[in-house]
Amino acid sequence: MIQYERKVLWRTISALVETPAERVVLIESFASGLPPREIYARHPQMFVTVSDIYNVKRKLFGRLQREREVLRLNGEFTSV
Repeated sequence: MIQYERKVLWRTISALVETPAERVVLIESFASGLPPREIYARHPQMFVTVSDIYNVKRKLFGRLQREREVLRLNGEFTSV
């Protein structure tokens, strides 16, 4: 059951990604656990500075925090 919930949560979060830069930050930060400086080193063609990664991450996190479905799924996942 946890595996299914994890997939649903990831699918819901992925659907909220608006740009290729957000997708890279989502995958590299969450799935790979990389800090912004390493994301920049891996994708210098996508970001002008490390600060750009922080800005993308802040915008994406803000959107995810406002999304009721993500909050609901996260609550269900963490309560198991």
